Amino acid sequence: MARFGYVVLSAAATVAAFVFVRNHWDVSVLGAVLGAAIVALLLLGLGLMLRDHEVPGSEIGQALFVGMLIAAAIGWCQTELQSSIDDASREQARRETEQREQQSFQLTLSLQHDLEGIDLEKKSLRNLYLRGKEMREANLSGAHLEHADLTGADLTEAEAQGAHVTETGFEGAHLKGIHLESAEGEGAHFDYVKAGGAKLGQVSLPRAEFEHAHLRLAYMEEAEMPHAFFGQAELRAIQAAQSVMPAARFEQAHLEEADLVQANLRRAQFERAKLQAARLEYADLREANFAGADLREAKLTGAELKGAQYTARTKWPAGFDASAHGAVIVR
Repeated sequence: MARFGYVVLSAAATVAAFVFVRNHWDVSVLGAVLGAAIVALLLLGLGLMLRDHEVPGSEIGQALFVGMLIAAAIGWCQTELQSSIDDASREQARRETEQREQQSFQLTLSLQHDLEGIDLEKKSLRNLYLRGKEMREANLSGAHLEHADLTGADLTEAEAQGAHVTETGFEGAHLKGIHLESAEGEGAHFDYVKAGGAKLGQVSLPRAEFEHAHLRLAYMEEAEMPHAFFGQAELRAIQAAQSVMPAARFEQAHLEEADLVQANLRRAQFERAKLQAARLEYADLREANFAGADLREAKLTGAELKGAQYTARTKWPAGFDASAHGAVIVR
């Protein structure tokens, strides 16, 4: 009776092994049959091995069990190795397909001039030549624009929040009303752009260049633009409270009525800049250079001016004693 039960149990285990291998491993029917056969032989060898050592067949069972165990281990290793090779092949094929699709996509963009309203969210546009393209109201949110050439492109009212713009060329582009909030990238070129009312809040644009840029009424609160260059830029009435722009350069820039409350402008250069009626309350202006700057009617309550430099041509608000606030006159 015990022998009969063992046979039934062995048969059930063999069938279960076949079903499991077939359903869970990527093998053929023949592979599943071989797997089940190994299980059956393992059980047979185990049954013979557990018999009384004086009974013929026990040593054969032991040898059979060990042999099938080794065969099972080798088979498992081969299966895992083949699975890894297949996975690598599929991943390589996927990457090649994506690369071909990306190349085709970029070629299509390069050949089209009118891209108004196009959805390029999170797309890779690295190194792409998009000079002079019509891209009004395009969606570039999260797009990778590193080293792309967008010189003279029309991106009016485009959505580009979180875009990656390292060394991106926007020279002379139309960016009026563009949404660039949280965009990031070093050394982006915005020279001569027309970006009145642009949204640049919380951007991270170190060493960005805005020479002669038109940014009147732009929103730039909490923007981080250390070492940025705004030479002769039109920055009237910008909203840049709590911005971080240490060592930024504003030579001859127009900053009339600009909101720079609590801004970090330490070591910034304001030679001959126009700062009439600018709000500079509690701004960090230590070691800044105001040679020849016009700050008439500017609000400087709580501003830190220790080590700031100015000349005899610098114009301060009426009654304001710059030297009493730590500023130093230079010849």
